[in-house]
Amino acid sequence: MTQDIPSAARTCGVAVVGAGAAGLTAVKELTEAGLDAVGLERRERPGGLRVRDPEANASPAYASLHLNTSRGRTEFAAHPMPADWPDHPSADLVAGYLDDYARRFGGER
Repeated sequence: MTQDIPSAARTCGVAVVGAGAAGLTAVKELTEAGLDAVGLERRERPGGLRVRDPEANASPAYASLHLNTSRGRTEFAAHPMPADWPDHPSADLVAGYLDDYARRFGGER
């Protein structure tokens, strides 16, 4: 069974399942609290349900999907969304934003 567990998950102190907005935030906060945390995501990149993968049919995100909350209410205080983005960015923009957040705060391994 342990052969199916990624090596990063076998050696860390805390494993967070899912690298969407909540999972990425959890990894950031746990790391800042001094714990060795790792985020696990079944898809190839962070972003959770915002990452579209039409070929695998593994996400509910669709091409015209946009946030239903404003950019200002959705962005992380420590990682603002670009000011020139629309008030309700597309799922693709948000997926890229979450990917950038993961790189900045160590939510991907």
